[in-house]
Amino acid sequence: MYKKLVVVSDTAMVKTTGGYLAFGPVVNELDCVEPLFKKIIWIGYQFPEKENDKSMKLISNSKISLIMLPKIGGKTTFSKLNIIIRYPILFFIILRHIIFAPVVHSRGPSHPAFIAILISYFIRNKIWWHKFAGSWDESTLPFFYAFQKRILEKVKHTNVTINGFWENQP
Repeated sequence: MYKKLVVVSDTAMVKTTGGYLAFGPVVNELDCVEPLFKKIIWIGYQFPEKENDKSMKLISNSKISLIMLPKIGGKTTFSKLNIIIRYPILFFIILRHIIFAPVVHSRGPSHPAFIAILISYFIRNKIWWHKFAGSWDESTLPFFYAFQKRILEKVKHTNVTINGFWENQP
């Protein structure tokens, strides 16, 4: 059994009066791997507007602790500038949790996952698992997703899994 798993994602999370909710399929995945760990730290984004979303599921496992980042992103110039301004804050929050965990799982493409990927190049004495959801067909990817894909294609020190189906899939 490992001491700790840190999950770095952009997964939607909500604090309610009844507890914490998060995206159901990821909650189910963490419930499956939970027996391998004493503690799971899950980093994701606050999405208060998702409280009544049917895809959200109550986290009932006491081993799972959430770190909720303020949501970033958008289409306006200001929202894109805000991403750049917040990167140092995101970096230090993520690093603070990664540094003490033997196992790190990033779920991308996302800004938090990208930060974890970068950290994995400098802190290699961990088990790293980077998951990329979606096609690797660059013609269908936004610029930043394609950039993350290219970085993940080059990694040798970590495990990478890809979710999706497309022609000539490796």
